Amino acid sequence: KVFQQDFEVASRRRLYHIDASCRYAVQFNTIRFYAMKVISTCYMMVLPIYFHGWKNGTLLFLIGHCVCGESLATMFIVNHVIEGVAFVQKNNEPNPVGYIGKPFTAEGTTPMEQTSLDAAERSAHAPTK
Repeated sequence: KVFQQDFEVASRRRLYHIDASCRYAVQFNTIRFYAMKVISTCYMMVLPIYFHGWKNGTLLFLIGHCVCGESLATMFIVNHVIEGVAFVQKNNEPNPVGYIGKPFTAEGTTPMEQTSLDAAERSAHAPTK
């Protein structure tokens, strides 16, 4: 979808309601866009296929995209975590059977215990009928 949208922006000078004429008004930028697409395709697909054959070259391309895609997705998730997210802390001590580690926030609280405490406090202060 992003690949298609790149070409839409370059050819129509807009994407949906976003005006891109400021970027592609100069012919040089449009030529540079298409040239970079050709160069990228060559070094990512043509060169591996040329040096390793079409089967191995295509396989290298697919493996590279899977590995890089997962790496980028992981870094995106890690760098866009919201505040208050809890992670399970690794404990090297032997755990009793059936013990499941609790997730803790950076402040050292566990979200479920905190939610339970907040709910109990609200119900204690709630008016009775």
